[in-house]
Amino acid sequence: MSTVAFFVAGIGAIAGALGVVVLRNPFYAVLSLVFHLLNLAALFLLLRAEFVAAAQVIVYAGGV
Repeated sequence: MSTVAFFVAGIGAIAGALGVVVLRNPFYAVLSLVFHLLNLAALFLLLRAEFVAAAQVIVYAGGV
């Protein structure tokens, strides 16, 4: 179960990062950045780093 979640979050994080670089519309690039940051938070949760995941969402994704 956690292996599947890891691969889904990892592929989502890579797709979000590529979307930030490739998309030309700034609005869609920011949405892609938020998607990337949420997937990184999911990866932190899989590492059992709840505080870092919460800080990731509140500080970075909330700031965007």
